[in-house]
Amino acid sequence: MVESERLARRYFGLFARGETDQLLEIIHPDIEIVLKTVRRGETIRGREAMREFVDELGEMFFESQADVFRPVDEQRVVVEGRVRWMDENRILRDDPMIWAIEFRD
Repeated sequence: MVESERLARRYFGLFARGETDQLLEIIHPDIEIVLKTVRRGETIRGREAMREFVDELGEMFFESQADVFRPVDEQRVVVEGRVRWMDENRILRDDPMIWAIEFRD
């Protein structure tokens, strides 16, 4: 298994199990995530902002499911899946999602 796929599977596994502390330990301190569903268009930068975002998700219905892992190389992988969440109007959403992930350091 390519290293980028192994790391992505570990990341999504920790997230799915709600293992926030372990998740935050393995992410890069300078993590950057551009949001496309919850808080659309906002960018999360840094480990502390990621902690706040994960805590926020814990207060609402949110589930991500990674189905297909397509490694580009040892550092980059594209993951296809779905995000199920409840929006601010309490409408249950089920959106297809693609994550482009790069691992460093």
